[in-house]
Amino acid sequence: MSALFNISYNDARVRQEVERICGKPLGLWQAIHMGGVGTARFTLLKGPPAIEAYLLRPEDRRCFSLELRSKGVLLRGRCYLETLGVPIDDKSLAHWSIAPSDEPNWRELQLELHGGERWLFRVPVGQVPVLVGLLREARRRAADAVMELQKHANGQGATHDRHGP
Repeated sequence: MSALFNISYNDARVRQEVERICGKPLGLWQAIHMGGVGTARFTLLKGPPAIEAYLLRPEDRRCFSLELRSKGVLLRGRCYLETLGVPIDDKSLAHWSIAPSDEPNWRELQLELHGGERWLFRVPVGQVPVLVGLLREARRRAADAVMELQKHANGQGATHDRHGP
């Protein structure tokens, strides 16, 4: 189950826990170099039961956005007057897909985490290229992290000098 945090306030403990899971925000120059690290708002259609229970009222704004972080992604949402954050580390994101929607100018984004947790969002067609780029980058970084762990497990870690013996 993904952790849900109230990130409305400048609470150091909450910020540290979110950063422990998905990393610190990317710097300005890195964001510019990548062409952006976040999305505009999209709508939550279906989420994990704990999130659905939190968004009880039909009038709750079910708008979320996605921000690429140094070790994962942060889903940001609104409920009442609060900003909610769901940090997801790179290794927890098992699968994502974008499919046609019943409505012509929308697509459906499905995120699946290891452990079976699923999120379903309605995304404007114009956001699809941005989302695909951010999610591909998150997947690439997760694969790089796994390869680095395998190197260390095999004794081929970064402690070796590439020009050494």
